[in-house]
Amino acid sequence: MGTSTTTIANGTNLAFAGSNTITGAIVCTGNITQGSGNTTFGGGGVVCGSPTGGNKGNGTLNASNVYDDNVLLTCYVLEVDIQGDVDTAKWDGYVANYDTPAVINEKGIVITPAKIADRNHDPARAFQASRMDEVDVDVYVGKWKASGVLPGMPTPEEWTAAQGFSTGNIIQRLWETAELHAVHVANLNDRLTAVERKLAA
Repeated sequence: MGTSTTTIANGTNLAFAGSNTITGAIVCTGNITQGSGNTTFGGGGVVCGSPTGGNKGNGTLNASNVYDDNVLLTCYVLEVDIQGDVDTAKWDGYVANYDTPAVINEKGIVITPAKIADRNHDPARAFQASRMDEVDVDVYVGKWKASGVLPGMPTPEEWTAAQGFSTGNIIQRLWETAELHAVHVANLNDRLTAVERKLAA
């Protein structure tokens, strides 16, 4: 099956109504702007909304705000230190379900019905399952000295196998690590205070 090329003059507006599928490739030497204000530039940059600085050049994305689905609340670390356990039901309640809209063809026939899939707070559940002991600074230090990797962070092998992790995934891990370190600082401060009181007695 051969290929065909359609050339559209500069300044031409293309309007699509309903659901449309393009199985080939669209090659554009100019800029493509959606009605919402998102622009893909001919030079390769993408601008979403009206961020400061506009287009940053080929291979870049500049957006007013960026949200990543993998960034979840991580206060469960503090919960372990204060209460001794993770309330997984509570943290599951903070996670939005996957809401997949229905796919409807041009004749109004539903091809794929809408569906909602329940989700769990996987990081909180993983922490409860095997890492609650890391609120103890001695255990935490022992783990990273033995493995050469901070607990909760991907190993070189995991990074290679996954071909990298999303920004949101890494931010989630960093947030969790920051809370662990806050707990360690508080507990070490308690130890130091106890020693100082003994010395002052």
